[in-house]
Amino acid sequence: MGNEATNQQSKPKGTGRFIHKLQQEDVLTEDFLIPDKGLLTVELWLRSAALYIKRRIMLKTTEELVQLSERIKADLPLAHALIRDIEDRAKLGTEKYGEALRAFNGRDPLIDSYQEVLDGWVYLRQNREEKEVQK
Repeated sequence: MGNEATNQQSKPKGTGRFIHKLQQEDVLTEDFLIPDKGLLTVELWLRSAALYIKRRIMLKTTEELVQLSERIKADLPLAHALIRDIEDRAKLGTEKYGEALRAFNGRDPLIDSYQEVLDGWVYLRQNREEKEVQK
């Protein structure tokens, strides 16, 4: 192990604005997209978001990204890096919970998903805040 998917970062100690307050403002002031096919579309968004963010991490630049939906098979290093990250997260889950995530585990996957999406949103909102302040 030892990549973006599993590395523990240091405990956060921020000096900027509180991100959850910015999120609360966004709820009241910014548009939302409602998926046509419900949770299947949300899953596609999350899968696409993971790939997009992994690409940004690998590039380490803010250059405009190509549309990956047409090129992912041609971009095998990116696909393999994402697959390794998925495997590493499963290993981390095994270490933390005694086994990798499995279906019919007694938990409500929609509640778990909702909590994780809120976490992801807060980090992406932090990223946007930091980029805007740096302008």
